[in-house]
Amino acid sequence: MAQLEGNKHAQELSSALSPGFNTSLCGCLADIKGCLITCCLPCLTLAVTSSLLDERECTICDCICFDSVYQQRQTIRSKYKIPYAPLQDCVVVYCCYCCALNQVARELGERRGSPPVYMM
Repeated sequence: MAQLEGNKHAQELSSALSPGFNTSLCGCLADIKGCLITCCLPCLTLAVTSSLLDERECTICDCICFDSVYQQRQTIRSKYKIPYAPLQDCVVVYCCYCCALNQVARELGERRGSPPVYMM
């Protein structure tokens, strides 16, 4: 959340919409490459994130038949014991789809102790 330190309102919004997440909803611009991949090729980020959450190899089928970002957020919450927040997750995915997807990739990377993965 370093890029948000000067913007109190953005910090509050991110905390309210992503309770329990370590990464900021508005933090996608800190990694322009990841931001562009997530916005331009969301199926790749969805596929890779699904396979990482399931701890398996990513296949071409993951790019065709991927989870929803909402489901991925729920899986992260369950896997890492983050309190359940279905309404906030629904609002975030509906209103800020690319930011939500990018946040999921960054959150998973941080929780795994590795850089976020946006594509195969």
